Amino acid sequence: MRAPRKTKSRRMMRSKDKLRNKSVGASRRNGTSSRSEFLSISPLGRKILKFLLDFPDANDRQSLLSALKLKKKEVSILNSEIQILVSTGFVNLTTEQRLSLDPRVSRVDGKVTKNRQGYGFLSRHSGRDLFVSREEMRGVLSGDNVVAIGIPDRAGELDSAIVIEALRADDVALVGVFESQNRKVMLRAIDQDTSVNLVHLQSEEFVPAVGDVFELSIKDFLRESNTFLVELSEFLGRIDEPGIEVKIAIRKFGIPHVWPETVAEGLGQYETSYIPADSNRRDLRNLPFVTIDGESAKDFDDAVLVERQSYGFLLRVAIADVAHYVQPGGRLDSEAASRGTSVYFPTKVVPMLPEELSNDLCSLRPQLDRLVVVYEARLSGRGEVLTDKFFEGVINSKARLTYGCVQSVLDSDHPGEFELTSEILENLISLKDLTSILLLRRFERGALDIDMPEHSFNFSADGEIDSVEVTRRFFSQKMIEEAMLCANTGAARFLQSGNHKFLYRTHPAPTFEAIDKLNDLLLSFGIEAIKEDPPETKHFQRVLTNCAEKSFKAIVHGSVLRSMKQATYSPDNQGHFGLAYDAYTHFTSPIRRYPDLLVHRIIKSVLARGRVAASDLSSQGVQTSRAERRAEEASRWVSSWLKAKIARKHIGDSFDGRVSSVTSFGLFVYLDYLHIEGLLHISDLSHEFLEYDDRRKLLFGRSSGLSYRVGDAIEVQIVDADLYSGEITLMSPKKRRGKRR
Repeated sequence: MRAPRKTKSRRMMRSKDKLRNKSVGASRRNGTSSRSEFLSISPLGRKILKFLLDFPDANDRQSLLSALKLKKKEVSILNSEIQILVSTGFVNLTTEQRLSLDPRVSRVDGKVTKNRQGYGFLSRHSGRDLFVSREEMRGVLSGDNVVAIGIPDRAGELDSAIVIEALRADDVALVGVFESQNRKVMLRAIDQDTSVNLVHLQSEEFVPAVGDVFELSIKDFLRESNTFLVELSEFLGRIDEPGIEVKIAIRKFGIPHVWPETVAEGLGQYETSYIPADSNRRDLRNLPFVTIDGESAKDFDDAVLVERQSYGFLLRVAIADVAHYVQPGGRLDSEAASRGTSVYFPTKVVPMLPEELSNDLCSLRPQLDRLVVVYEARLSGRGEVLTDKFFEGVINSKARLTYGCVQSVLDSDHPGEFELTSEILENLISLKDLTSILLLRRFERGALDIDMPEHSFNFSADGEIDSVEVTRRFFSQKMIEEAMLCANTGAARFLQSGNHKFLYRTHPAPTFEAIDKLNDLLLSFGIEAIKEDPPETKHFQRVLTNCAEKSFKAIVHGSVLRSMKQATYSPDNQGHFGLAYDAYTHFTSPIRRYPDLLVHRIIKSVLARGRVAASDLSSQGVQTSRAERRAEEASRWVSSWLKAKIARKHIGDSFDGRVSSVTSFGLFVYLDYLHIEGLLHISDLSHEFLEYDDRRKLLFGRSSGLSYRVGDAIEVQIVDADLYSGEITLMSPKKRRGKRR
C-alpha cells in the first residue's frame, strides 16, 4: 500500500506561473494545496492535448476540427476549450492563432497502479512514480497503460500526472464478481477500487448469481458517473472455489493460455524417442547424465555430468534442443514468442510450449533418447575454465533426481544404500566437489549471495489452501545453479568471441538514490554503509557478510535485494551486476524461456557454419523482459491472494511478529507462525501522535519516547484480509508496545 507523499508545495499553477495551480487544485491549507483536487479537463480538452502531443506541427484550428471530426457549428465549443487550456498554461496561442504545447508540458507514458482509495501512481520506464488523483483516475483501471502529462513541483521535477488517454491492452481482461450489497446483487471489479462502477448489459447466455466470477468486456464508459458498461464474456467459476485465483490472474495480467489449433500441427510426426536420420550429433547415450529438479517439476531442461580428470574436472551440461522442434517464423514460434516464458503458479503452470514438447519430446525424461545442445568445459582444480565448447548431441538420462534425494545421498555416511549406480554416485560426488570450488570463486568474485526464505503453499485434498511454509534450501540446488552459471557464461563468451549479436541478460548497477536509502537502513543497524564510488558488487556482498550472524539478517538481505534494479534482456551488453559478470546470457532453459531459445538458434547456426539469421533483437529483448515481469506480477498476485485467504481463517487471532518495514503510514509486520505479512496502521499504534523519521526508518512519539523500527518484536491481531488486493490488516491488541530508546 502506498500513500500520497507530503510535499511543501503542490504544483500550484497561476496563469503566469503555468503548470502550477489550476491543473492540481486551488485549495490551500497551511501554505500547501491538496493534490487530489485536479482541475477537471473535459474529454474534448484531453483530445486536444493528445492531438498536440502527437502532431506538434499540425497546430491550427482547422487541423484540429478535421482530426477531431468536429462540425463547423462546434467551432465555438472548440474555441472555449482552447481558451481554457491557454488560461491554465497547457497551451500557448500565437498572434497568428496557432497552437502549441507549453514547453514545460512533457509527455509521460507508463503503467498505472490504482490504490483501493481511488488514487493511483504512474510507473515510468525511468524516474520516480507520479501521483494520479482520484479525478484523473476516472475511466482508468489499475494496470492500464496511459498517455499523460507530467506536472512538475516547484523544484521542476515531475511529481504528478494528468491522464490524457488510457490505452487498455487487448489481452488484459477486466474480471468481476457478483456480490450482495444492500439486498441487491451488484457487479464488482476484482482488484479495482470501489469507486469503479460496473453495469452489466443483460445476457441471454448467463444468469449470474452472488459469488459468480466473470471475465468482462468493456463496451462504454460514462465519465460523469465513473461507470463502465460491460458484457459478461466468460464464466470463470465461483469466488470461493479452489483455483479461481489462477483463472482470474491469467485474465487480469493478459497471460496467453489458449493454444491456437494450428500450433500443434506437425508435432505428431515425432516418436517418443526421436533421432534425426541424418544426424551428425555426438552420441552420449551411454554416459550417466542425470536431471536434478524440484519434486513437482515436469519439464526437464537440463541434465548434468561431472567427471574427475587429471587436470581437474570435465563438466557437461546437456540442454534440451528445443530449437530443433520450434522453427523460426512458424505458428508455434510466434505463440512461444508471445508467451515469452512459462508462468508458474502454486497449483498450475501455463507453459510457453505445448505439453507435447515441454513435458515430453523436449523434456529430458529418464531412459528416453533426447536431442540436446551440450556445453562441455574442462576446468582446473581451482575452477578455472581451461577450454570449453558447444556441440549438438543425443543423451539418455539415467535418472530423474530431486534436490531432496540428492541432498540425502550427499549427507549420508552410506550413499551406497541408495538405489543409484556407482556411475551416478560418482557424478554427484564430483559435482559436489566442483560446486564447492565454484562457490569459492564466486565469493572471490564478489557476486551477491542473497539468502531470502522461499515459501511454498500446502493444499488440502480438495485443493483448499492450508498453510505456507518456508522451503528448505539444499546444497544440491547450488550444485545445479553453479553448473548452469558455467553454461550461461560459456554461451556469452562463445558468441562474443565470434562477434555475434544475441540477447544478453543484463543487470545494471543500483541507482545512487537506492544506495542512499539502503545506507540509511544499514546505519540504523550499525552496519558499515556503502561509501565507494562507484560501488561494486563486492561492496554489497560485504554488507551481507557483515550481518550473517545478526537477528536482522533477513531484513538486510531483503533491503539489498530491493535496492537492485531489475534484470532485463538486451542486445547491448551492460554486464550483470548481481552475479559480477562482465557478460552473461540465458542458455539453459529453452523449454520455459524464449530468450534461451533465441540463444540456442544462434549457437546452432554458428556450429553449422551457417549465417546467423537477422532478427530484431531489441524488440525481442523488450518483449521478453515484459513477459517476464508479467509472469512475476501474476505469480506474486496469486501468492498474495492465497496468503490473504490464510489470514481470513485467523481473523481475531493474535500472533507474535516482527517489523519488516516502517513507513509514514504504519508498520508492515511479518508473522513468523503463518509466514505472512500485514499492515499495522499508524492510527492503531499509539494514543499519541507519531512522527516518521525517513532517514532512520522509524516511527517515534516525542512525549513518550516510544519508537518502532525495523526488526522490533510486536504482538498483533489479524482484523481483515482482502483477497483481491492481498492486503492483510493488523491491529495492536495492546497499544503503546513500542520500545523506549
